[in-house]
Amino acid sequence: MKHRIRSFHIPFFWLLLPLVGYILLAYYAHLPLWNDPQQTYPHTPTYYRIRLTDYPVEKAKTICCNATLLHQQDSTQQWLPIQGNIKLYLQKDSLATQLTPGDIILVHTQLQQPTTKNPDDFDYTNYLRLTGFAATAYAASDSWLWLEHQKPKGIRANAIFCRNYLYQQYRKAQIHAPELGVVSALTLGYTEDLDTSTRQTFTAAGAAHILAVSGLHTAVIFAVLWTIANLLGFYPILYQQRWRREITTWIIIALLWFYAFLTGLTPSILRSVLMISIYLYGKCRYYQTNTYNILCAAAFIELLIYPLHLFTASFLLSYFAVFAILYLQPRFAQFYRPKNRVMKLLWDSITVSCAAQIGTLPLTLYFFGQASNYFILTNIIVLWLSYGVMLVAVPTLFLIAVPGLGTACAWLLQKLTHCMIASSAWIESIPCSVTHLQLTTPMFIALCMMIICTCLYFRREKRVWLMVGIISLITMVGCYAYQLQKESQVEELIVLNANKETVILQRNGRTATLLTSDSTTALRTTENYRRKHYIRTTYITPLPDSTAYAFYWNNHECLLIDAPIFEDKTILYPITTDILLVGNIGRVSAQRLLTLITPQQIVILPTCPYYKANQFATFAAQHNLPFHTTHTQAYHLKKIAINTTWRKLTHQ
Repeated sequence: MKHRIRSFHIPFFWLLLPLVGYILLAYYAHLPLWNDPQQTYPHTPTYYRIRLTDYPVEKAKTICCNATLLHQQDSTQQWLPIQGNIKLYLQKDSLATQLTPGDIILVHTQLQQPTTKNPDDFDYTNYLRLTGFAATAYAASDSWLWLEHQKPKGIRANAIFCRNYLYQQYRKAQIHAPELGVVSALTLGYTEDLDTSTRQTFTAAGAAHILAVSGLHTAVIFAVLWTIANLLGFYPILYQQRWRREITTWIIIALLWFYAFLTGLTPSILRSVLMISIYLYGKCRYYQTNTYNILCAAAFIELLIYPLHLFTASFLLSYFAVFAILYLQPRFAQFYRPKNRVMKLLWDSITVSCAAQIGTLPLTLYFFGQASNYFILTNIIVLWLSYGVMLVAVPTLFLIAVPGLGTACAWLLQKLTHCMIASSAWIESIPCSVTHLQLTTPMFIALCMMIICTCLYFRREKRVWLMVGIISLITMVGCYAYQLQKESQVEELIVLNANKETVILQRNGRTATLLTSDSTTALRTTENYRRKHYIRTTYITPLPDSTAYAFYWNNHECLLIDAPIFEDKTILYPITTDILLVGNIGRVSAQRLLTLITPQQIVILPTCPYYKANQFATFAAQHNLPFHTTHTQAYHLKKIAINTTWRKLTHQ
């Protein structure tokens, strides 16, 4: 009976965790903050009193501030209390960069939720919702005013202060970018300084998990603390006494939580420190600990604090990786037992990497559509370099004020981090370093079933599990073939929002043609779309600066004007077209352009100024013409044949 109860613990936790998560999510979903923010917040610019909760982050054109709402002014100029966390973007100036957590500012702005402008773009609205933010806002320099400073209270506020202090120490050490961003991410969990190219390099090399402070970094800290405690902490004569074991355990647990405190108490570090703390407490009390139950208990406690984490990729990847390591790594280690200590460390690193890769492969392909092929090489080179960076970073923080010694530590830290970045870039440059495969939901389920059945077969050696695994593999391949056949029959025309660049995508099955003024921007903007729709071949057609283009699409003529070519020209007869694509037309007004061109439909490109887009909108409303602006959302036409023959217009 006892054996049955013990074996019941694991499925009990696995069933309880999703249930509790969904119950808490349902509770939060009934709050006005999560139900529909547009019902709570005004649709027009309003005055708000806002308190900053974190240090401002400098972006390319703005200053991003995490803030919480305090009051809003109603139509009668009365201040009403309001709740909710927002991301406030301020115009970049000297005053905005000097803001600190606890500052209360008066802002005149409009709160809104960001929308997905292009097909298959990152769902930023859902990301904000899962991370606790209800809306975003932008304020120019003359639209906000500093009121007062209130010292922030709470554990998290003090943790943010400590993390910022350590980050400033790195800056004093004159560690330059991009090394500064990597060091801050490795040791402090501060990823705001990481540029896009560095993130992509580590992702393609299979080392993205190194940049996120999580179980990997906590395990390194735990190993160092445990070694120091056993070598230097106590006399050997007291090794067998229980109180010595308890003191050692509680000291290590306290230091681990102090490390989590210094990194800002991020969710990823909380879950890893929580798991190790539960494990150490069980060992300290001589309990027969079950690592799977510890894993489930840590997830249960985290979901009690952050119920929405159940639907985040980081939560799922973390626990799937740890579960796979606990289950698969001991079995992989039995294949080869090296006697040399160096070979044993190398073999353990390889087995842990393979186990984690197998456990997270379905999620990685489902969420990101790519996986590294050289993850073993990455973990042998980049992972050990990251250990060196972490070991050198600690003395650098404490010795930075010491002349000579602090400079030497900073120099060594800079070089080690540079080697780590260069190694990741080298692994990325190796041919076939990344496998691109976007899994659909049926393919994801089939791949998970195949991995589970394969593991059960090697454990129990029953043919039924092998047969189910083979059937799952065939099902996944069949779903993939069906998806390819389905995508090969789709034809689309998409005018994308690419900020100040023109990007038009013509798709014929798995072949895409990009008409663009900037090829780099076009490839970056359409990356998610091309990956999720299995685009095999992409052609780029540059857009000249001083001409207009016409093309036939589904037997309709489309005219693209994205240059000021009609400023000093006249034509004998008006040009007729079915779809008019309007971008930057210079000083020509909308009324004059529409006397030269007679369209059946108007589409505004993102390069067209807003005031001229309003002029075209007014003309379209007066003449009952279909009108669409890509300032808010991409123009998308699907399942219509496309003729990609382009011809140049001649003007008199």
